[in-house]
Amino acid sequence: MKTTHPAIRRARRGPSAAGIGVLGVLLAALATPPAAADKTWTTYDRPAQYDSIARDTDVPIAMRDGVVLRADVRRPDAPGRFLPHIARLG
Repeated sequence: MKTTHPAIRRARRGPSAAGIGVLGVLLAALATPPAAADKTWTTYDRPAQYDSIARDTDVPIAMRDGVVLRADVRRPDAPGRFLPHIARLG
């Protein structure tokens, strides 16, 4: 006697009422236009928060394995702590 996996048996029976209901909800959601469709593009013009940028070149950064990497660090020329932004240039 050959047995068939339960998922294959369910698939052979056809879609269930719950499956059809979920499909209907998804189709209805796709048919409605998004709320942001009627909005137009606006420019983002914000004044600079800081007047100048401090630049430190070749700052040594020690890794756990003893390797020393060097990086250029740019930060606002103002007192306080700032979140880092790491970028690879070139």
